[in-house]
Amino acid sequence: MVNAIILEWPRTECWPNRSKGKHWTVLGKARKKQRQDAELHARSVGLKLPEGPVVAVLSVHPPTRRRYDLDNLLAAMKAAIDGLVTAADRDDSDIIEVRVRKCSVASKSLGGYVAVGFEPDDGSSQAW
Repeated sequence: MVNAIILEWPRTECWPNRSKGKHWTVLGKARKKQRQDAELHARSVGLKLPEGPVVAVLSVHPPTRRRYDLDNLLAAMKAAIDGLVTAADRDDSDIIEVRVRKCSVASKSLGGYVAVGFEPDDGSSQAW
């Protein structure tokens, strides 16, 4: 059972600030491809999510030292996360918290990537 997976850096078309002025069909195709690729990869490695509510943990390894906004990265990864959850035969409403952490720059041979893990909710996170 695998509860973490490494995904490619999000496509340019999937970033909210980079999609301005592009026709919605271009954006839709890019997001659909990202979702399908993530789902296929997750099925091939046997991704399983813990039972009950889960916490998604994203470890971001950017391709360059450029500054990236974490909120935009999360938006760019939405289709991929949906694909992962679908591959595990779950609904994305089971994700009750998302943690995003910037890590070191990825090596040039790897390019950027995002490691996505799923943990059971331990109840320590509380609403305001």
